[in-house]
Order: sequence, then C-alpha cells, then structure tokens
Amino acid sequence: MFYQTERKLISLFMEKEWDEAYALVLKAESEYPNKLHKTSFWKACLQCINHETGDAMETLQKAYDKGFWWNPDLLKGDSDLDPLRDKKAFQQLVEECEERREQAKKEAVPLVEFHGKQDPEEAIVVLHGRGGNMEDTIPYWMNELSIRNYLFAFPQSSQMAGYEAFCWDDEERATDEISGVLKKIKNNFPDIKRIILAGYSQGGKLALKLVLNGEFEETKEFFAVVPAIREDEVQLSAKSGTSGWLVAGKDDPFYEDTKKLKKKLDEQKIQCNWLEYGELGHTYPENFSDQLSDALKKSM
Repeated sequence: MFYQTERKLISLFMEKEWDEAYALVLKAESEYPNKLHKTSFWKACLQCINHETGDAMETLQKAYDKGFWWNPDLLKGDSDLDPLRDKKAFQQLVEECEERREQAKKEAVPLVEFHGKQDPEEAIVVLHGRGGNMEDTIPYWMNELSIRNYLFAFPQSSQMAGYEAFCWDDEERATDEISGVLKKIKNNFPDIKRIILAGYSQGGKLALKLVLNGEFEETKEFFAVVPAIREDEVQLSAKSGTSGWLVAGKDDPFYEDTKKLKKKLDEQKIQCNWLEYGELGHTYPENFSDQLSDALKKSM
C-alpha cells in the first residue's frame, strides 16, 4: 500500500540512502499514478541531490502539466530543491502553483468518513497531520481487530495546504469543524459512551490541546502521535478529568518539547500514557494500528 511506501521513503531520506530511495520512487511512480504529486516531488528532490537539476525541473513540470501541483511554500522551503531556486522556470512554476492553490481554497469543504463498528459504544476521531488528508490517514489507524471494536471518524479539514493536502492552521475554524463531527457521532450513534480525540503531527497537537483545554463536553481523552508541539505551547493548563496518550520518537524534532509536555501533565496529575520509540522520527511507528489496539485495550 502507498502509505507503507511513503513511510519507507521517509526512512531512506533520513538515512541518506539515495540510490535505494530513487529506485523506490520509480517503482511507486509506476504503481500509484494518482500519487504523482508526491512521487514527482520526491523524484525531483533526489535528482537535485544527484546534481541533475535539468531532470528535476522536467519532473516537476511534467507532473504540473498533468494537473498536479504543490504548496508553493513547500517548493520554496525544501532545501533539496535549492539548486532550482534561481531558475526562471522554477519561479514560474511556484507562481502557477500559487494560482492553483487559491482556486482550490475556494472549492475546499470539510469532509468526514466513518469506518468500523456500526453499533459502537466507543469512537476514535482521528485528525490528519498538516499536508495530510483522510484517505492517506485511514490505513495507519485501523486493523481487523479495531474495526470490530470501535467506530472511527476521519475528518478532513477545509483548509487547503496543497494538492490533496489539508491543514488545521486556523484553530478556531478547525474547532468548529471537529465540533460538527462530534455532534454527528452523538446524534447518529446513540449508544456511544466514550470518544477519543486522536491525531498525527499537527492533528495530534490540536487533539491534545482541545481535550486538555476542555473544549468539548463529548470527549476527555486524546491520543497524540508525534504531536508537532513547540515549547511555547507546552504550558497548557489541563482540565481535571482529562487523560490521554503521547506517542514520541527520539529522532522526532518535536521529541524534547513533547517530553516537557509530559512532565507538565504529570505535575498537574493528568493521566498521560507515554509510548516512546527509540529510532522513530516524525512519522508513525511501524504496525501502529496493532499498538493502538493494545494501548486502548490496556486502558479499559
């Protein structure tokens, strides 16, 4: 599945295994033509690393000509693409992507998909990361056991970040959309007794903030996977009765701030389960859906 390929590529980039990464990108490019916005970007980055700037520009342009595009901030900010910065064709591509982004913003609406148990007592609402979407998020969270035990809700933000990529940057707007999902669960699944607000990266940070701040009466539990939290956000004053899980990777750039948050919650007597992975960067742990099931089972 594509999410497994994506996870492997992230690992190869971190390890600077460029040849193996390039071979995997070529394979993914052939197998997942609908993911060309991702495979072409990775390919262009690797071509730049290999000093093939002309090929990199051609890779991006071909994908753009097929209707794909990228967040202009990503194009301008990724250091792998530095060799393209001064090229007029690249600068033009950035401008054209900005135009497509502005049009996409006008068309974006909040979405949600429900999966799993249809007469549930427990639900897990999962917020995608920045630049993610519900389609790419779903495979990480569910397995054969969990879909028999839980209702899963996967909201997709109306805030556009890139091609098929969304974010929760405007937290007030995000809160309104998540509130709508929680109300829909309560109305459509009357037997629900427990709702966990979960998320990855930016979605994990938002989930824990909303729960700890007591934003919703429907949920008092969070499950945050490598939350993209900064030190100035660590000083959260948690509401009593809230609890949750923090999944942290020692190679994640947010690891130290996440540890500080855990310490802060301990000081406030907030029950917070700590799941640490020694060589995990800013991504999901391997076989995360199985570990999610185990963690929730222990909490029952």
